[in-house]
Amino acid sequence: MCGKKTEKFVDKICVECFIKKASIVELPEHLELQRCRKCKKIKFANSWLPFDNTLIKSIVEKHLKINENFEIKDIDVAFDEEKITVKLHGFIAGKPVKVEKNILLKYKEVLCENCYKMQSGYYEAIIQLRTESGKKKGKKAIERLERIFHEIKKFLKKESSEIVAVEKLKEGINLRIFSLRTAKRIAEFLEQKKNAKIIRSSSVVGTTKKGKPRKRITFCARL
Repeated sequence: MCGKKTEKFVDKICVECFIKKASIVELPEHLELQRCRKCKKIKFANSWLPFDNTLIKSIVEKHLKINENFEIKDIDVAFDEEKITVKLHGFIAGKPVKVEKNILLKYKEVLCENCYKMQSGYYEAIIQLRTESGKKKGKKAIERLERIFHEIKKFLKKESSEIVAVEKLKEGINLRIFSLRTAKRIAEFLEQKKNAKIIRSSSVVGTTKKGKPRKRITFCARL
Protein backbone atom coordinates (compact mmCIF):
# COMPACT_ATOMS: atom_id res chain seq x y z
CA MET A 1 0.00 0.00 0.00
CA CYS A 2 2.84 2.39 0.87
CA GLY A 3 5.37 0.96 -1.62
CA LYS A 4 7.94 0.39 1.11
CA LYS A 5 10.38 -2.46 0.56
CA THR A 6 10.34 -4.92 3.45
CA GLU A 7 10.64 -8.60 4.17
CA LYS A 8 7.92 -8.58 6.85
CA PHE A 9 4.32 -8.68 5.72
CA VAL A 10 1.05 -9.22 7.54
CA ASP A 11 -1.95 -10.17 5.40
CA LYS A 12 0.08 -9.18 2.28
CA ILE A 13 0.83 -5.65 3.48
CA CYS A 14 3.78 -4.26 5.45
CA VAL A 15 3.64 -4.23 9.22
CA GLU A 16 3.39 -0.42 9.44
CA CYS A 17 0.41 -0.28 7.06
CA PHE A 18 -1.25 -3.20 8.82
CA ILE A 19 -0.99 -1.41 12.16
CA LYS A 20 -2.46 1.78 10.66
CA LYS A 21 -5.27 0.16 8.67
CA ALA A 22 -6.22 -3.04 10.47
CA SER A 23 -8.62 -3.33 13.39
CA ILE A 24 -6.17 -4.64 15.97
CA VAL A 25 -8.41 -4.33 19.03
CA GLU A 26 -12.21 -3.99 19.14
CA LEU A 27 -14.21 -2.76 22.14
CA PRO A 28 -17.57 -0.99 22.24
CA GLU A 29 -17.36 2.80 22.53
CA HIS A 30 -20.42 2.93 24.77
CA LEU A 31 -21.91 0.43 27.20
CA GLU A 32 -25.12 0.62 29.21
CA LEU A 33 -25.16 -1.25 32.51
CA GLN A 34 -28.04 -1.98 34.85
CA ARG A 35 -27.25 -0.54 38.28
CA CYS A 36 -29.25 -1.00 41.47
CA ARG A 37 -30.20 2.46 42.69
CA LYS A 38 -30.00 1.32 46.31
CA CYS A 39 -26.96 -0.96 46.75
CA LYS A 40 -25.19 0.25 43.55
CA LYS A 41 -24.37 -3.28 42.38
CA ILE A 42 -24.17 -3.96 38.64
CA LYS A 43 -26.06 -6.70 36.80
CA PHE A 44 -23.68 -8.90 34.82
CA ALA A 45 -24.26 -12.45 33.54
CA ASN A 46 -27.54 -12.68 35.48
CA SER A 47 -25.85 -11.79 38.77
CA TRP A 48 -25.66 -8.58 40.79
CA LEU A 49 -22.00 -7.76 41.49
CA PRO A 50 -20.07 -4.94 43.17
CA PHE A 51 -18.49 -2.33 40.90
CA ASP A 52 -14.87 -3.42 41.35
CA ASN A 53 -11.80 -4.79 39.51
CA THR A 54 -13.25 -8.27 39.20
CA LEU A 55 -16.42 -7.02 37.50
CA ILE A 56 -14.58 -4.63 35.17
CA LYS A 57 -12.17 -7.38 34.15
CA SER A 58 -15.13 -9.64 33.31
CA ILE A 59 -16.80 -6.89 31.26
CA VAL A 60 -13.61 -6.27 29.27
CA GLU A 61 -13.04 -9.99 28.67
CA LYS A 62 -16.60 -10.40 27.41
CA HIS A 63 -16.40 -7.60 24.83
CA LEU A 64 -12.71 -7.62 23.86
CA LYS A 65 -11.85 -8.81 20.34
CA ILE A 66 -8.19 -9.04 19.33
CA ASN A 67 -6.69 -9.48 15.87
CA GLU A 68 -5.04 -12.89 15.56
CA ASN A 69 -1.77 -11.25 14.49
CA PHE A 70 -1.51 -9.23 17.73
CA GLU A 71 0.65 -11.00 20.30
CA ILE A 72 -0.34 -9.45 23.65
CA LYS A 73 2.29 -8.92 26.32
CA ASP A 74 0.10 -7.28 28.96
CA ILE A 75 -3.21 -5.49 29.49
CA ASP A 76 -3.80 -2.56 31.87
CA VAL A 77 -7.35 -1.67 32.89
CA ALA A 78 -8.36 1.50 34.74
CA PHE A 79 -11.91 2.63 35.48
CA ASP A 80 -14.22 5.05 37.22
CA GLU A 81 -17.99 5.47 37.10
CA GLU A 82 -17.84 7.22 33.72
CA LYS A 83 -15.47 5.09 31.66
CA ILE A 84 -13.19 2.07 31.37
CA THR A 85 -9.73 2.60 29.88
CA VAL A 86 -7.95 -0.42 28.40
CA LYS A 87 -4.28 -0.26 27.42
CA LEU A 88 -2.75 -3.20 25.53
CA HIS A 89 0.93 -3.76 24.88
CA GLY A 90 2.27 -6.39 22.52
CA PHE A 91 3.82 -7.20 19.17
CA ILE A 92 2.79 -7.61 15.54
CA ALA A 93 5.41 -9.46 13.48
CA GLY A 94 7.98 -8.53 16.13
CA LYS A 95 7.17 -4.80 16.09
CA PRO A 96 6.07 -3.29 19.46
CA VAL A 97 2.48 -2.05 19.45
CA LYS A 98 0.47 -0.07 22.01
CA VAL A 99 -3.30 0.30 21.78
CA GLU A 100 -5.57 2.32 24.06
CA LYS A 101 -9.37 2.06 24.05
CA ASN A 102 -12.06 3.78 26.13
CA ILE A 103 -15.54 2.50 26.93
CA LEU A 104 -17.96 5.22 28.05
CA LEU A 105 -20.40 3.93 30.66
CA LYS A 106 -24.10 4.71 30.99
CA TYR A 107 -26.45 3.33 33.60
CA LYS A 108 -30.03 2.20 33.76
CA GLU A 109 -31.10 2.66 37.36
CA VAL A 110 -33.22 -0.25 38.60
CA LEU A 111 -33.79 -2.15 41.84
CA CYS A 112 -32.02 -5.49 42.24
CA GLU A 113 -33.92 -8.53 43.47
CA ASN A 114 -32.43 -8.46 46.97
CA CYS A 115 -33.07 -4.74 47.50
CA TYR A 116 -36.60 -5.17 46.19
CA LYS A 117 -37.20 -7.93 48.72
CA MET A 118 -35.71 -5.89 51.57
CA GLN A 119 -37.81 -2.89 50.58
CA SER A 120 -40.86 -5.15 50.68
CA GLY A 121 -39.99 -6.31 54.22
CA TYR A 122 -38.85 -9.80 53.19
CA TYR A 123 -36.71 -11.67 55.73
CA GLU A 124 -35.50 -15.25 56.14
CA ALA A 125 -34.52 -15.33 59.80
CA ILE A 126 -34.94 -13.75 63.22
CA ILE A 127 -32.27 -13.16 65.84
CA GLN A 128 -33.72 -12.93 69.35
CA LEU A 129 -31.47 -11.22 71.88
CA ARG A 130 -32.48 -12.33 75.36
CA THR A 131 -31.14 -12.19 78.88
CA GLU A 132 -30.04 -15.54 80.27
CA SER A 133 -33.32 -16.30 81.99
CA GLY A 134 -35.42 -14.89 79.18
CA LYS A 135 -37.25 -12.62 81.59
CA LYS A 136 -37.21 -8.88 81.99
CA LYS A 137 -34.34 -7.84 84.28
CA GLY A 138 -34.65 -4.10 84.27
CA LYS A 139 -33.11 -1.18 82.44
CA LYS A 140 -29.46 -2.33 82.73
CA ALA A 141 -30.20 -5.69 81.12
CA ILE A 142 -31.96 -4.05 78.17
CA GLU A 143 -29.13 -1.53 77.80
CA ARG A 144 -26.66 -4.44 77.64
CA LEU A 145 -28.68 -6.06 74.86
CA GLU A 146 -28.71 -2.75 72.98
CA ARG A 147 -24.90 -2.53 73.25
CA ILE A 148 -24.64 -6.05 71.85
CA PHE A 149 -26.98 -5.05 69.03
CA HIS A 150 -24.61 -2.19 68.09
CA GLU A 151 -21.67 -4.62 68.23
CA ILE A 152 -23.53 -6.85 65.78
CA LYS A 153 -23.90 -3.92 63.37
CA LYS A 154 -20.18 -3.18 63.60
CA PHE A 155 -19.39 -6.86 63.03
CA LEU A 156 -21.56 -6.97 59.89
CA LYS A 157 -20.17 -3.68 58.51
CA LYS A 158 -21.83 -3.11 55.10
CA GLU A 159 -24.03 -6.17 55.56
CA SER A 160 -25.76 -4.43 58.49
CA SER A 161 -28.27 -3.32 55.85
CA GLU A 162 -29.57 -6.91 56.02
CA ILE A 163 -31.12 -6.07 59.38
CA VAL A 164 -34.46 -5.12 57.88
CA ALA A 165 -36.31 -4.41 61.15
CA VAL A 166 -35.64 -4.09 64.89
CA GLU A 167 -38.27 -4.85 67.54
CA LYS A 168 -37.64 -3.77 71.13
CA LEU A 169 -39.72 -5.85 73.50
CA LYS A 170 -40.00 -6.23 77.27
CA GLU A 171 -38.17 -9.56 77.07
CA GLY A 172 -35.41 -8.36 74.73
CA ILE A 173 -34.70 -7.34 71.13
CA ASN A 174 -35.74 -9.09 67.90
CA LEU A 175 -33.80 -8.55 64.70
CA ARG A 176 -35.35 -9.47 61.36
CA ILE A 177 -32.53 -10.61 59.06
CA PHE A 178 -32.84 -10.58 55.27
CA SER A 179 -30.76 -13.70 54.56
CA LEU A 180 -30.27 -16.92 56.50
CA ARG A 181 -26.56 -16.77 55.67
CA THR A 182 -26.14 -13.48 57.52
CA ALA A 183 -28.28 -14.71 60.44
CA LYS A 184 -25.96 -17.73 60.82
CA ARG A 185 -22.95 -15.37 60.91
CA ILE A 186 -24.58 -13.34 63.68
CA ALA A 187 -25.42 -16.47 65.68
CA GLU A 188 -21.83 -17.70 65.35
CA PHE A 189 -20.51 -14.28 66.42
CA LEU A 190 -22.72 -14.25 69.53
CA GLU A 191 -21.81 -17.81 70.41
CA GLN A 192 -18.04 -17.35 70.02
CA LYS A 193 -17.55 -13.75 71.16
CA LYS A 194 -20.36 -13.29 73.69
CA ASN A 195 -20.66 -16.83 75.07
CA ALA A 196 -24.32 -16.88 74.07
CA LYS A 197 -26.37 -20.04 74.18
CA ILE A 198 -28.09 -20.36 70.79
CA ILE A 199 -31.44 -22.11 70.48
CA ARG A 200 -32.56 -22.67 66.88
CA SER A 201 -36.14 -23.22 65.75
CA SER A 202 -38.08 -22.90 62.50
CA SER A 203 -41.58 -22.17 61.24
CA VAL A 204 -43.25 -22.62 57.86
CA VAL A 205 -44.20 -19.26 56.32
CA GLY A 206 -45.25 -20.32 52.81
CA THR A 207 -44.18 -22.40 49.85
CA THR A 208 -41.48 -22.03 47.20
CA LYS A 209 -42.13 -21.90 43.44
CA LYS A 210 -41.44 -25.64 43.41
CA GLY A 211 -44.11 -26.26 46.02
CA LYS A 212 -41.73 -26.98 48.90
CA PRO A 213 -42.25 -25.46 52.36
CA ARG A 214 -40.54 -22.10 52.85
CA LYS A 215 -39.14 -21.94 56.36
CA ARG A 216 -38.11 -19.00 58.52
CA ILE A 217 -35.39 -19.75 61.05
CA THR A 218 -35.25 -18.20 64.53
CA PHE A 219 -32.02 -18.02 66.53
CA CYS A 220 -32.67 -17.25 70.20
CA ALA A 221 -29.46 -16.00 71.82
CA ARG A 222 -29.38 -16.25 75.62
CA LEU A 223 -26.86 -13.70 76.87
